[in-house]
Order: sequence, then C-alpha cells, then structure tokens
Amino acid sequence: GESAAWVRVSVEKAIELAQAPEDAELDLSLITMDFNEEDWTLEDGYYYYGAPLASGETTAPLFTVVRFAAEMDNLYKNSTATIDVTVEAVQQANNGATALEAAGWPEA
Repeated sequence: GESAAWVRVSVEKAIELAQAPEDAELDLSLITMDFNEEDWTLEDGYYYYGAPLASGETTAPLFTVVRFAAEMDNLYKNSTATIDVTVEAVQQANNGATALEAAGWPEA
C-alpha cells in the first residue's frame, strides 16, 4: 500500500516424517531459529515489528538461521521440515503508538 503500516508475523514449524511409526512423537523443539529480539517483540504467539513500516520499506529480518539439533535421530531421516511464516499488517495512522497497541489485527 501507500501508507505506513504496523507489521506482525507468526511462525509455525512442522515436520513430515518420511517413514512414521504409528506412535511417533515429533519434537519440534529440535528445530530452532535465531530470532531477532532487538527489532521484534514476541507477544501472544506473534512477533511484532518495533517500528512502523513505510510504503516500499522492508523490516529487519525476523530470523536468518534455522538449526536442526544434533539430537535428531533416525526417526527424522529423509523427512521434510517446513517453516510457515504468515505476515499481517494494519495501518499505522491513528492506530496506536506501537504495533502492540494497534487495532484491527485479523482474529486468530
């Protein structure tokens, strides 16, 4: 758009096992990211960007590295890991002093 906006992002991890035993329990904590907590604030399952975003601007990266823990065993062999990132924005004008105070976010 043409106007400044507040931005928030949700991040969801998933693993699709290549060969899953019926009683397999996935451990998503074995996948981690280096979240940027300087520019982004985690609240209610969303990362809120700390500054309004002007038209044409981009945010600082939310994360730049994805790590798989060494403890991942053969259960995860040949499996697929997915990180889904969903971005939402609402207008900044007359809409709170921060992204956390903004109104109009879509219902979860």
